[in-house]
Amino acid sequence: NTINDVQTILDCDGSICIPCQGTSSDCTNGSTSIVSCDDGNPCTINDVQTILDSDGSICVPCAGIYEDCSNGSTSILSCDDGDPNTTNDEQTILDCDGSVCVPCMGIPCLVQSIIDPILTPLSCNSFDDGVLLIGNGSSTGPNIEYQWIFENEIVGTDPQFEAYQEGEYMLIVIDNLNGCQNSTTISVVAPQSNISSDMQINDETCFELSNGSIIVNNPSGGQEPYLYALNSENFGGANQFNNLPPGSYTLTIQDADGCEYNTEINIASATPLFLDLGTDHVINIGDSVQLSSINNFTIDSVFWEFSNGLNCTNCLEPYVNPIENTNYIVTMMDENGCWITDEIMVRVTKKRQIYIPNSFSPNLDGNNDRFTLFSGGDVEQINKLSIYDRWGNTLYSVENILPNDLDVGWDGTYNGKPMNPGVYIYSAEILFKDGRTEMISGDLTLLK
Repeated sequence: NTINDVQTILDCDGSICIPCQGTSSDCTNGSTSIVSCDDGNPCTINDVQTILDSDGSICVPCAGIYEDCSNGSTSILSCDDGDPNTTNDEQTILDCDGSVCVPCMGIPCLVQSIIDPILTPLSCNSFDDGVLLIGNGSSTGPNIEYQWIFENEIVGTDPQFEAYQEGEYMLIVIDNLNGCQNSTTISVVAPQSNISSDMQINDETCFELSNGSIIVNNPSGGQEPYLYALNSENFGGANQFNNLPPGSYTLTIQDADGCEYNTEINIASATPLFLDLGTDHVINIGDSVQLSSINNFTIDSVFWEFSNGLNCTNCLEPYVNPIENTNYIVTMMDENGCWITDEIMVRVTKKRQIYIPNSFSPNLDGNNDRFTLFSGGDVEQINKLSIYDRWGNTLYSVENILPNDLDVGWDGTYNGKPMNPGVYIYSAEILFKDGRTEMISGDLTLLK
């Protein structure tokens, strides 16, 4: 690892004065060699490196000349350029790393896909009989295959196809010898419908009556005659649909060319009527009570079913004084002619309300001058009232008088003469409003 080695010796006997030593060898002053190597890159050639001869250390690292598409080894390979209208697709690659030198491309196919124009003007009815699509201008031959595509499905394999739906149709022509194919499309569209009409929509008038209606007036924009259908039912000539419950409907108008117009219609529900006569009433026989109600609508008319003790049949708040338990029924109608019914029970208790004085003072002072019977509203009349002395002689008798009348009854006289103070006997036959009669009697004291 040194060069120019020298030592100093004693001339007389050759003994070493200075030991042997030299100058260290390196890549700048030492002997070097260029040798072959591998730099690990497949795309380089003639790889070499420079080493120091003395110890083999590397002076210049291993490197080579880069290959590319212009100077390196290449290969032509089959490929697919993604174009169905080409064949024999090839690409050129650099052998060392497979990078593409010439992109994938093929020879254009000669397969033709041609759809003739639709010559007959289309109408909305054209699809009933089918629209003929003709691909006769396309390539032909024993190796040619046809595919008609509609909505991503193969719907036909002949040069012609009959379409029954609007939309876009594609004809793919394939050469099964080389896999070449070509395609073309055609749009099949019926003329735009311009049908319109005035709609008369009548909502339900009364809750749960289901009497909504749709009337189609003055259709225009198409060819007469017009047909009508509701919710995809059969078409007919009637332009009015009645007795419809609330809900959503699809109305379709179709003209003579088969063009159709669709519209969504909503039939609104009527507001439910509310009527409440309240809780049942309890009254004593002979009493009366006024009936009233709570409602949520404007009242047009009122009808009470006739029952015992009802004072009117067409008033809003009638008075009733039944003599038996009675169920009263009312029907009310609103301004739209909708009606609702409710009923209420009036229960009658029969506690007899008879009040009989035990004394009176017929002194003409205007206070308690006559003896008569008093009652609540349950008494129809006093059939007979009689007064007797202690020996049973009749002093006074009257028939068919009303209770509580101070102008009738015994005035304390007999044959026009005042009777003496004392105890007398009364007897009365009372007729109640429920038809029952009772006999009552007792003592009466006449005072001065």
